[in-house]
Amino acid sequence: LPSGPRVRLGEARPGDLLGDLTAFDGDARVSSWTAVSPVTLAVVSAASLERMTQDDSRLAVALLGWIGKRLSLRLRQANARLGAALSRPDPAG
Repeated sequence: LPSGPRVRLGEARPGDLLGDLTAFDGDARVSSWTAVSPVTLAVVSAASLERMTQDDSRLAVALLGWIGKRLSLRLRQANARLGAALSRPDPAG
């Protein structure tokens, strides 16, 4: 895991995905999470996702579609925040 100061980047809600990109690309995680209240998780590793494509392709397609929609929403939100930040007047001049 990366070292350095702890920074609160956000808060997860029921149904949110954490670590979803790692399941697709296999790269190392770039963040960690700390629960501040009791949670129930489902962990789907890249290997289990790969097995699922062989063993239950309909479930894998449904899961990947759901993950894709969540990633798309997150990307749209990030693009909106970036666009808003770039359109603000420069306070320096």
